Amino acid sequence: SEHGSRRACQDLLGNVQLFLEEGGTLQDVTREKALDWLENAAKAVQRIADDEGLPVREFACTLLAAIVSSTQALFLQVGDGGIVFWPGPEDDWCLATWPQHGEYINTTCFLTDPQARAAFEFVSIPFPVVEVAVFTDGIESLVLHYALKSVHSPFFDAIFPPVRSAQASGINADISKQLEAYLASSVISERTDDDVTLLLASRVKRRAAKAPVSGEP
Repeated sequence: SEHGSRRACQDLLGNVQLFLEEGGTLQDVTREKALDWLENAAKAVQRIADDEGLPVREFACTLLAAIVSSTQALFLQVGDGGIVFWPGPEDDWCLATWPQHGEYINTTCFLTDPQARAAFEFVSIPFPVVEVAVFTDGIESLVLHYALKSVHSPFFDAIFPPVRSAQASGINADISKQLEAYLASSVISERTDDDVTLLLASRVKRRAAKAPVSGEP
């Protein structure tokens, strides 16, 4: 699945880049266009399986994507995990996509399944967002309120300050190592045994988070 997910991400990124280079905008992206991208990504995974002489299920993976411009944002998802975003000052964290589980909480949908691709999450937001977090199923219970289908905002309020204070744009190796260590710590590992990938992206610095009101989690 590691190889399948890498190829799927590379193929999706290539399709999005080509679309933008040819003059497309996020406003132009329809569900049908996004489905074309997912179909191409699934075909790329199938080619790996064919090259290796293995069943495509050996390369099955979920796929989540956040595409953000200066005027709007687009979110795509097949499978579990989720995406949250922060619109800007005076706003709280918002849910972009909700995990797609199978019949049971510990099962999910995969990009290699045609039915799962057809039922993918497609969310287009006609305004810019300031910060985005994309996460896999291992930390769903830490960052989402299942009963309310909402975001556990204190988690992201606490984890984003180092990203906002980074001096340079792009991937920050030091912050990535700190995040990796945190996700591997007992604080997280004692609460989950699934994949704990977490991607954080910030466009501007944000005001300090408010202290939680007494009684809040």
